[in-house]
Order: sequence, then C-alpha cells, then structure tokens
Amino acid sequence: MLFISCNTLTTNTVEKGLNKTFTSISDLNDSYFTITEDNRFEYYKLLFDSVKNTTYSGSYKLVLDTLFLTFEQEEGKQLFGERAQIDTLNNRIIFLDAAAESRFMHLFN
Repeated sequence: MLFISCNTLTTNTVEKGLNKTFTSISDLNDSYFTITEDNRFEYYKLLFDSVKNTTYSGSYKLVLDTLFLTFEQEEGKQLFGERAQIDTLNNRIIFLDAAAESRFMHLFN
C-alpha cells in the first residue's frame, strides 16, 4: 500500500506546534508517539505499562498537512521515515515512509 501526499509543497509552516499522543496497544509493549507544541516528538514503548524500553525522539516541522520528522537516533528514522500525516477523520497518524507494520498509530483519548 502506498500513501502519497497530493498537496503542493510550499513554505507555509505552522509556528505553534501540535499537542497529541497516538497509541498502539500490544500484549506486552504499548507504543506511544507524542507530539508537543514546542515542535518536539517522542516515540516510546512501555513494557507492562510501566518501564520505557525503547525511545526515539526528535523535532518536527509542520508544512501544510505533513510533519517532517528529524530523529535524534538513526534507528527511529529507519523505522518511521521522515514524513508523517495526521488523519483526523480516523484519529491516527500515518508514517508515510515507514514499513507497513509501522505505518499507523491510533489516537486514544
């Protein structure tokens, strides 16, 4: 499955960032992708809902509907890629450059 952004890339950026957390629930490791207003993000897994056992963080720039991700760890870039879009209709984030098993995370309130 291939996801392509149809919007024209411009320099229109949003100065104030987003504030959202997306979650993927698993038997042993729940995963969280948190986006903060200071244009930072963090992906982490919690082992048995208490111990962080994987963390990738970085900064982002929002251009139109696309987040351009800059990871501090190369492994994060390899896992998720450098672009993501927030699908507000389905309450999820889509990692456009990621492998199929890492592409979607859902937002739970």
